[in-house]
Amino acid sequence: MPKHSNASLASRHPVHFKEYANQSARESATGFVDSDLYKFALQMDDKTMWILTSVSPVTWRALMNDDIDCGQW
Repeated sequence: MPKHSNASLASRHPVHFKEYANQSARESATGFVDSDLYKFALQMDDKTMWILTSVSPVTWRALMNDDIDCGQW
């Protein structure tokens, strides 16, 4: 398997497995399975990252807080 550093930009994958438009979309998402635990999601409206910590009930934990300026992604 090639290293990520040797992969072309087109073949690289993002660190997150899901993207949600906003908090409401993220919090209403369903259908997660145990293999989704501890994967990251990107909330697009405020560019925050979340980690899935439970699938029943679905629970997200923020990886960033309001004190961090992510700038333009």
